[in-house]
Amino acid sequence: SELFDDYEEGSWTPTYATTSTDFDSVTYDTGFTEGTYTKIGNMVNVRMYIRTDALTIGSASGTVKINGLPFTCASDRNAVGCFGGLFAGDNPRVARAVSDSIFLYYRTGGNTSDTPLTPSDMGTGANNNDVILSLCYQTS
Repeated sequence: SELFDDYEEGSWTPTYATTSTDFDSVTYDTGFTEGTYTKIGNMVNVRMYIRTDALTIGSASGTVKINGLPFTCASDRNAVGCFGGLFAGDNPRVARAVSDSIFLYYRTGGNTSDTPLTPSDMGTGANNNDVILSLCYQTS
């Protein structure tokens, strides 16, 4: 058996944000909002589940992202399929880590490019905006 000289496990807290004006308020479903990670060398595998109990969009603008990654990404050349459900608009199906955030996208159909989620896609009621994913990326 070999020993790792750089191995770490831990937890992190995913939170919704936007690239511009943020949401007025977000209340998370604490039983369903959590993140864990395993870091081996410069590779990080994050797992997360996030769900809201209430969200006030207000004058939020830009695109939707999830903040809180435990380590900064070295590159934006990573993507993963994700489960997204209970959104007011399109449900996210693709996630991409950039810097210290995860950006969410939905497929517009066929061979067209993915479209980023916007604040108007977010649900405002209880038990909305579910995202479950596991993502591996290289740290900077």
